[in-house]
Formats: sequence, C-alpha cells, structure tokens
Amino acid sequence: MELTQIEEELFGKLAPFFERYGFAQVRAFNQFRRPTDNGFQNMILAFSPCNGETWIEAFIGIRLDMVEQLAYPFTTGMQGFRRNSNTLVTSFGRLQGQPYKRFCIKGAKCLSETRRSISDFMIEQGFEFLDKYTQLHEIDHLWNATPQEPCPYAFNQAHRCIRGLVVARLASQYPFEDVREAYRKQMEQHVHLLPRFDKLATFLEAYSPN
Repeated sequence: MELTQIEEELFGKLAPFFERYGFAQVRAFNQFRRPTDNGFQNMILAFSPCNGETWIEAFIGIRLDMVEQLAYPFTTGMQGFRRNSNTLVTSFGRLQGQPYKRFCIKGAKCLSETRRSISDFMIEQGFEFLDKYTQLHEIDHLWNATPQEPCPYAFNQAHRCIRGLVVARLASQYPFEDVREAYRKQMEQHVHLLPRFDKLATFLEAYSPN
C-alpha cells in the first residue's frame, strides 16, 4: 500500500471514533483536534515508510494558549507554527513506560488492528491524560513539583524548562525563584537557548497574570 493511501484509510477509519468525542481532522498536521476553553487537545500520527512497510507512531498533546503566547517566542519553534504548537505532547509509548510504541502496517488488516489499538488506548488512558493536563495546575505539578528532575513525558527538556517557568509564574503553586534556579542549571547544558531563558525569566519577574 502507498503511504498516502495508508494515511487516508487510517484517518478515515479513526474519524467516526474521534468525532464522537468532539475531535475533528486537521490533516495539514496529521492529527485529530478538539478545542478547549483555553486551547486544544490533539492526537497526532507520524508515518514512516521503511523497507516496503509503514511504521506509525501516535502522540497526544495539549495546548494552553496562555502558556504558548508567553513561552513559544523563546523556543526554537518555527514562527509559522506558533498558533499550532503544543504545550505538552508525549507518545503512547512513553505513557506506557516504554521508549516508543509503533504500529506496523503491511495491509488492510493491519489498518483495522491499528485503529482498534488507538481507540482502545484513548479510552483506557488517552482521554483521561488529556483532560487532566488541560488544567494549568496539573501541568504545573507535573513539571514544577520537582523541576530538577527530567519529565518522562517530555521529548525536549530545554523547552520543558522554558514552558515550565511560564507555568510556574501563571499558576503560582511553587516558588518562582526555586523553579527558575532549577531550570537555569539544566539550561546550562543548552547554551544556545540560555540567553533566551534568561530573557524570559527577567520578563516573567515583572509579569503579573492578573
């Protein structure tokens, strides 16, 4: 099966399931997306052809507009992607404590099995994760209760530090200076982003979310 055919057929098979939960296809970004009061939730598919087969990895994510408006300009994200960035995104595999979880597509039967696996995962774990971390204080706890520790869900720890600092200021659950100090130590390993982090921290010192 051709890659474009696999993409079309899998999205077609998944559409009725996700539409029941208020998600719509956003094919430009290979995802299903559901709007929230403060951003959106999404499920993203990444397709990789390999030796005549197609491997698929699935991700779920949350966008909090108030976080992205402050944090995104200080990341390495492309300017044109600013309105579509995720605050938190992780893979099905990481949510199950694995480095990755991939689906191999060899034919039509595999597509049906993959659809079933994705829908089962969302019911058992995915939707709960999305609803939990759509709440600012939950992301704050995830990232900032122990800011010196890596977050198992984050692919980019430097961006976690940048977004985590913004979340710390907005949520005000944990001492801002403690969070800033912990993240700055980590950012010393990312020297190309350290000036951006320092600039953001200085801005946030004077920022009032109210």
